[in-house]
Amino acid sequence: MHVARDPLTFPLVFGERATRILLAVCFGLLPIAVHVTLMQPAGARGLVWASDAILGAVTLVIGIRVALCRTPRQDHVTYLLFTGWYCLLLTTAIVIL
Repeated sequence: MHVARDPLTFPLVFGERATRILLAVCFGLLPIAVHVTLMQPAGARGLVWASDAILGAVTLVIGIRVALCRTPRQDHVTYLLFTGWYCLLLTTAIVIL
């Protein structure tokens, strides 16, 4: 007989602190990845650099919030910021490319 087990997630296995540190580092590196993979091929135009700056600033705010804001309400706001960042990324990709 198979016994159902609760799924193991990264925070359950490694803890909340380690998860937040990893996410903060990844969000800190994300502007570089976005620039190299999406923006750089479009050329060094003013619109590309402006998009990089705005997306990078929002990403860094998200990374700081992940590391420092720990309540469920604060996490929800951080998630909404991430959702907004993603929509902004898609919009800038359409405009630039």
